[in-house]
Amino acid sequence: DFSCPSHYARKSDASGIRAWSRDQCCDKACSDFSCPAHYARKSDASGILAWSRDKCCDKVCSDFSCPSHYVRKADSSGIRAWSRDKCCDKVCSDFSCPSHYARKSDASGIRAWSRDQCCDKACSDFSCPAHYARKSDASGILAWSRDKCCDKVCSDFSCP
Repeated sequence: DFSCPSHYARKSDASGIRAWSRDQCCDKACSDFSCPAHYARKSDASGILAWSRDKCCDKVCSDFSCPSHYVRKADSSGIRAWSRDKCCDKVCSDFSCPSHYARKSDASGIRAWSRDQCCDKACSDFSCPAHYARKSDASGILAWSRDKCCDKVCSDFSCP
């Protein structure tokens, strides 16, 4: 039996071929094919008898254009896919926060899609303790503490 060199594999009908050379007994395998940018060699390339981008390579996410409110996954160059669901992560920039919450200031950079990850609680729902009143601009204050959400009221002040 003729032994095919590296990056070649025996032709499927090799047993019926009367020859003794690489070109007659072997086909080039994808294992030595150089995939272009934004493609990666198929994981089973050594077993694929072909020599073309379509047969030897998989498209990877590194060049995928994610739509608004999505960003390319951090490891996009290693992901063998070409779709929004596989290549992109949704970011908080389009998340609708419920009442008494506001979208985080860095929402466009947060890869998430939940209230806890995308929103901060606003003072508008904070219950101030006795002798304190909620600040007048509480709905615009992203905090959840007495010091940030409340002002001390005069009812507790003793005049001299």
